[in-house]
Amino acid sequence: RLSLAVGFVFAGIGIADVLGISSLLLCMALGAVFVNFSKQSLPVMKVVDAVTPPIFMLFFVASGAALELSVLPTLGVVGVIYVVFRVVGKVLGAYAGAAVCKCDKKIKKYLGYALLPQAGVAIGLSLAATTVVPEYGQTIRAIVLCATFIYELLGPAVTKIALKKAGEIQ
Repeated sequence: RLSLAVGFVFAGIGIADVLGISSLLLCMALGAVFVNFSKQSLPVMKVVDAVTPPIFMLFFVASGAALELSVLPTLGVVGVIYVVFRVVGKVLGAYAGAAVCKCDKKIKKYLGYALLPQAGVAIGLSLAATTVVPEYGQTIRAIVLCATFIYELLGPAVTKIALKKAGEIQ
């Protein structure tokens, strides 16, 4: 099962490369289709979930190693705007999604805050930005990586507060 999952990831990367599209988005789409249409998704995901933590660590270490500190002083207002608007987008987007799904009032109010530390896809997309818009790629990557650092420092505490206020944890 693990070999099959790894094979699909590599096949997705190859297909995306041939078609000239984002391998990240293609692999996410493959995963979504698999989980929603296969009866074997639970056992496969159990195996995959057991091996992903070290892969995530490598991903974040490699991403951090690519951060060019010389770009940081130039981020200023753009970096602050990115951090603030991402938070606003998460909160309003989660609220709107919960409202459309007719979720409980507490979910509408607190779900967006619980999503703050989620930044893996943003890092992956910032890597794609270095090839799509190479003249701005390093700046975009620096902004996203610095913002991720902020979100990963503050996000868990904000998530815990949101979960407490929602009555989900003690």
